[in-house]
Amino acid sequence: MRSPRDMRIIQIELTNACVHTCSNCSRMCGHHEKPFFMDFQTFKRAVDSMEGYEGTVGMMGGEPTLHPEFERFAEYLASKYPKKSGEKNLIAPTDTFMRNLKLEERSRTEAYEEEAGTNERVKGPGLWSSLVSNYAKHYETIQDTFIYQCVNDHTESSFHQPVMVTRKDLGIPDEEWYPMRDRCWMQMNWSASVTPKGAFFCEIAAALDMLFDGPGGWPIEPGWWKRTPDEFGDQLKWCEWCGLALETRSRDANEGPDDVSPTFLERLKTLNSPKLKRGLVRVYHKDEANDDSLIRHNNYQENDFNRLGQHNRSIYPKGFALAVLPDSTGMNEGLVSRTAESAREQFDQIYVFSDDIKIQGDKIKILPEEMVFGCAVNRINESAGDLYVVCVTQGTELASDFVETMSRYAINPGTMHVFRGGKDRLRLVESNDGSSLMFMYHPSAHTIRDYGYDRIAGCEDADGFISLWKEEKVVTFDDAMLMQNTIEDATHLEAGKKYVVYGTGKVSPVAVRMIGRAGGEVVAFCDSDPAKQGTEIDGIEVIAPEELRLSPDRYDRIVIGSSRYYREIRQKLRDMGIEDAKVSVPLLIDD
Repeated sequence: MRSPRDMRIIQIELTNACVHTCSNCSRMCGHHEKPFFMDFQTFKRAVDSMEGYEGTVGMMGGEPTLHPEFERFAEYLASKYPKKSGEKNLIAPTDTFMRNLKLEERSRTEAYEEEAGTNERVKGPGLWSSLVSNYAKHYETIQDTFIYQCVNDHTESSFHQPVMVTRKDLGIPDEEWYPMRDRCWMQMNWSASVTPKGAFFCEIAAALDMLFDGPGGWPIEPGWWKRTPDEFGDQLKWCEWCGLALETRSRDANEGPDDVSPTFLERLKTLNSPKLKRGLVRVYHKDEANDDSLIRHNNYQENDFNRLGQHNRSIYPKGFALAVLPDSTGMNEGLVSRTAESAREQFDQIYVFSDDIKIQGDKIKILPEEMVFGCAVNRINESAGDLYVVCVTQGTELASDFVETMSRYAINPGTMHVFRGGKDRLRLVESNDGSSLMFMYHPSAHTIRDYGYDRIAGCEDADGFISLWKEEKVVTFDDAMLMQNTIEDATHLEAGKKYVVYGTGKVSPVAVRMIGRAGGEVVAFCDSDPAKQGTEIDGIEVIAPEELRLSPDRYDRIVIGSSRYYREIRQKLRDMGIEDAKVSVPLLIDD
């Protein structure tokens, strides 16, 4: 067993409320008649007690974003672990959310690892979430706060080993059990936890104590996490109720039922378990442990990118509103009409500054031309609700697929997106001259919340309003912005193409498998290590990077097989004159 001080993560359990009913949930969600919600003072003590701990302090559930004080909790955690200047997640829109979340996380992780001298942990806040609608509600806070995110919307298969199986029900004697317990993969790989009832050496012990209304954990006080296994004491009794150290079968979490041994079944009856009442409990007998016909899965989930289902739209825009702004010459009916009419079909609402320009339609909302700009913005914000607001100067036309295009991106609601210039700067915006102004924001942005109604009302023009945003939360809205977070997915691998896999780490075999499944051929590996060059891996030659430049006809595409050094390798290829069109990334897993 391990001391919590040696763990790379320690969780603070905010709640066991959850929108899912996953099979074999490690928090036994669904078996509690009423979920708990940690109070702020307990959370504050938990965070403060972690001073000196060199790992990740996680906010966990259930679904932590369901906690009514999630913002307050996250802000306190951020105050104890402030990010470095300019260090923010996903400021620009991204159409590959999971990939870019992991790439940005990797780049920060490497910096922390170099500073700490270890590659096993990152010091700072972490979040475990199932990407429900509340994640979108708190999107800006989450990206501002957490250096690590473990997200999974549970739409794809992930395999959970039964928790509620006792070793005595499986007939495992003491002499076999204690060595199994002491090398339990959960305790050796995952986390200790803090709940409203105290601190625990293991997250499962914490969850079982909550389920059975146990005696609670250690006092939440500075240094509790320094306890060693010989000090775990009575908490070890929870191991008797946990099945994770045992050889059992795993079940796809999406199936719903929990696998429980007979003794656990009786305990759930006394708890009046809601999940049991719904028929979502299946009795697991000792004979199943030796039944080879039952599928066992060693991996929870092979691919990080499967953790966000393609049909999960919770983090994408709910819609867009357009505001047509006057320019320095006032409002021109022809220009205003042209802009409004070009946008009518795709925007949910359209606002026009005008006293006498007659533009009709259910979507059109007229604002008095003489109204102070900031007051008009306040009125738009009240009306727009959860829509992104796109403001353009009159005469500026948006492409007919503007909304369709932007709807494919996860957009940080705290970012101010600004476009200035002519049509050559951005395909989605067109105007007759270079004086166009377009900016996009969301009414829920922290900037709007923090400055408030009165301060915004005092903004005399668009530039004054834009200036309220901090520099690191303002991005230039152009093609580069839309492309900088876009990395090709494995679905772009093509049959009949010849590929070079750059890198010989453990990601590379995955790339080879994916290329083979797509009908492509790996003609070479590439590595910058001279000791590897000229060798073979499974009969495939390892070449030097320079050969990529000298023999471009040898291959059609390059697949970067290192997620950790993706950015550096991609830049190296660019410096060699290899165009981006010949480079793709198949998969992001630890290498």
